[in-house]
Amino acid sequence: MMFDDDEEEFTNFYRPKGLMKTLHRVNAQNLESGGLNNFTEAFQSFMTRAKFFSVGRLRRTMSSSALEFMKYRTLLPMIVGNECDNGSSFDDFNPNSYKNNKSFDKNEDKSKVIVTNIPIKVSTTQCKSFFSKYGKIISCELSFENKPINSDGKTMKNTPKIYSTAVITFSSKDDADKLLRVDPNDLKLYGQIMQVDKIDYSLKKSLSNVKCSNKSGLSFFGESSSSDGGIINRYSRTSSTSSLSSLSISTDKIVSWDTIPNRALELIMSYISHVDCIRMESVNKKWLESGIKAWTKTTVLNLKNAKKIGKKFTNEKPLTINYLKNFLQRCGINLRKLDLTSVPNTLDEKTFIIIGNYCKKLESLDISGIRGTVKNFVFLGECLSLKHIAYRNMNDIDEKCFWYLIKGFADTLISVDFSGCKYLTGRCFISLTDSLKELYLDGCYLIESKTIEDICMQAHGLKILKINGCFKITDECLSLVSRTLLDLEIFSLNGNGYKNLISSSICCLTNLENLVDLSFDYNSLINDTFIEALCKSGNKLKKLSLAYSGDDNSISSNGLVMIKELKELTYLDLSGLTAVDSNSLSEIIKNCQQISYYYLRNCPNLDDDALECFVNVSDEITKIDVSACLAISNKSIQALLKNFTYDEDNFNAIILVIGSTPYNIDGLRTRNSRVALDFNDTSSLPEDITVNPSYSEFEEIVQKLNGDVQESNSDEISQEDDFNIMNVKNSYIVGALTSKEESPIFDSHEEMLEWAKKEAAHLNIKI
Repeated sequence: MMFDDDEEEFTNFYRPKGLMKTLHRVNAQNLESGGLNNFTEAFQSFMTRAKFFSVGRLRRTMSSSALEFMKYRTLLPMIVGNECDNGSSFDDFNPNSYKNNKSFDKNEDKSKVIVTNIPIKVSTTQCKSFFSKYGKIISCELSFENKPINSDGKTMKNTPKIYSTAVITFSSKDDADKLLRVDPNDLKLYGQIMQVDKIDYSLKKSLSNVKCSNKSGLSFFGESSSSDGGIINRYSRTSSTSSLSSLSISTDKIVSWDTIPNRALELIMSYISHVDCIRMESVNKKWLESGIKAWTKTTVLNLKNAKKIGKKFTNEKPLTINYLKNFLQRCGINLRKLDLTSVPNTLDEKTFIIIGNYCKKLESLDISGIRGTVKNFVFLGECLSLKHIAYRNMNDIDEKCFWYLIKGFADTLISVDFSGCKYLTGRCFISLTDSLKELYLDGCYLIESKTIEDICMQAHGLKILKINGCFKITDECLSLVSRTLLDLEIFSLNGNGYKNLISSSICCLTNLENLVDLSFDYNSLINDTFIEALCKSGNKLKKLSLAYSGDDNSISSNGLVMIKELKELTYLDLSGLTAVDSNSLSEIIKNCQQISYYYLRNCPNLDDDALECFVNVSDEITKIDVSACLAISNKSIQALLKNFTYDEDNFNAIILVIGSTPYNIDGLRTRNSRVALDFNDTSSLPEDITVNPSYSEFEEIVQKLNGDVQESNSDEISQEDDFNIMNVKNSYIVGALTSKEESPIFDSHEEMLEWAKKEAAHLNIKI
């Protein structure tokens, strides 16, 4: 009987299924005792337990048992490198599933983005719905850091605000790339602009960053284990005969920095900041060569981007000429775009020489705030072939500098931005060619009518023209623009104070059939006649801004109803207009189904009935701004909250700005609503002269110039008089470029020739 029981037990044990279960149990005991650190000890322990289960039957099955054990052990990779693992996580390990999961995670990583600076009040559902408009979201993980706590266990005061961070996984890589390319202004939620970055993954050669997940498959951490706060854990496939000390030594040798391939080192240096890259170059010759190759991949250098530069320039530690030289010596060879604006600096005239010497392939240059001379701009014109030039808010620069800045790049210029140059008359624009596509003259108060004529005659292919605050233009100028610049797509004439224009003169602009963006903010010339003419001809118009334009009598509700004819509109700004009411707004919402952005700030007649018209708005709506509209209440706001809820077909969030309105936040219910409330007041008038130019400031400049002319002697020749006789063909022979000096006296003919050569070089004349 005993033999029969043993036979039955032996038979059950050596069945394949029963055998593997037993081996699982035996191996778990080995792992608990640390037996696998030595293969011999582990096998002897296995043999002991095998004898216990099959007394008297071990000899003829020993080889089979040993093979099964060795086969089972090969399915336990990287086990000896982690002493915290109890072995239970590998009981159901399948190598094929691990390979599949690894390839799946590799593709999934490309569709992940990380979003920072998220308002703390945003929930996971709201975050997912806000970003769902860029593509289908698979998962959204939202987290935030706790406030720091002092030794007493209380929250510390005067700590920075806490923001949430989300890791969003899209269904495809294209959706993630679409979100990475979006304009930062479109990522504003609850008054904060969120930041989106792609997730960078380190090299995966012999060390990996293993993360816990709830997915089925291989897991390296149990519930009680920890990843040590993000520290990279190393796993080895070395044999179990190796000790832990030898294992750590071999692991350190594998990840030695000296053995990293050159291409991998170049990739690492291309991702770190520029300052850190310069520091790493001093390690050895190999790192220096890799750093040089990494710098050649830099095509854009923006000194405002402290994250990429690795250093934030302040008034105490400004940008110096040595810093700039160190950067351009390394990346200037392939640099295409250089931006030196909005950075505290001590740059001088030497900046232009450094740029000209090191950045031979430069195409876009923004040097706003850096004072230069005629010689500097002549030198740049000889060394570079710029396509985009920006020189904004330069009020202390001589008119001759602008002349040579344009003249040196006239054949290649595509975009010119001289916004905020209050004393610029614009006579330099006679050198322009058909290559120019964009011209920004916002806030250039002294631009003359002759300048607009030169632009129209020289740059026929112009597509963007912004002349906000050019108060000297006349009716003839606008008529010439409408007849010559037939490719114009964006036109802007903001500001109030155009004394030489009448309301009927701007109607000729409706003849421009390719217009897609039109702005007349703060312009008192706008009336119902112009709106009607525009709506009949502007079939391609996508963006229309009439904020604070006209007056109470010139623009009526019936006039705004005509906007319903603009079927392609996606952006509409009617802020500050008394004609905005339920009648006009309902017609616009009903017929213009593609509008995504409504700006109706500070509209006195916009009440609850008008706001409730948005209940019938299309699914394209993204933002509604009704800040400072004092006639709305919780009634209309709650109606929108209740109407736009989450469902299976629509997760798009709608931003409703209600700052400075008589709302009661306690009476609003936002549960399951796609409407995100923004309590910021955006109705304040901008002080930027490029958006809201000041006519009073223009009058002060004119009076100042007239006073200077009256005080000057009659024998003095003003700088503007010098330019009256200059043109493109004979500009190099005008004596106005030199200061007033008496003719020198020469002792010999050789001295006269030497002096003539110096003057010719100064005037950029080749002899």
